[in-house]
Formats: sequence, structure tokens, C-alpha cells
Amino acid sequence: WRGYGAKNYIDNPETPKRQAEIDALRAKMEAEGADRFAIQNAILPFHTLLPKRLQGRNERIDEPLE
Repeated sequence: WRGYGAKNYIDNPETPKRQAEIDALRAKMEAEGADRFAIQNAILPFHTLLPKRLQGRNERIDEPLE
């Protein structure tokens, strides 16, 4: 929810548990020096299910790939 309009949905009851898992995984991987791509793949391991044309890395304006 972005803070505007009606919050007309019900949070999944598993959300706090999953958020704690994500926070712990992110903290562990950042402490080990993992980059954002490794963290993303650990959190959302479905990269291989995407079509080939969508499997590349996403570039950010402030974080070029090269």
C-alpha cells in the first residue's frame, strides 16, 4: 500500500513470517558481501521460469551493470 487511497485489501496472515525470513536472508547475504542480484535470486528463485528474453539483469539508472 503506497499511502494514498483506500487500503481495500486484507494482508496475508503469513506476511510477517515471510518478511522476517526475507530480512534475515538479506542481512546474512549483505554481511557476506552478496550483490543485489544474488539476493534477488535467493529471495525469488524463479528466474529460470521466465522467458529467455526476460532473464537478463535489470539495470538501474544509479547502478549501471558495467
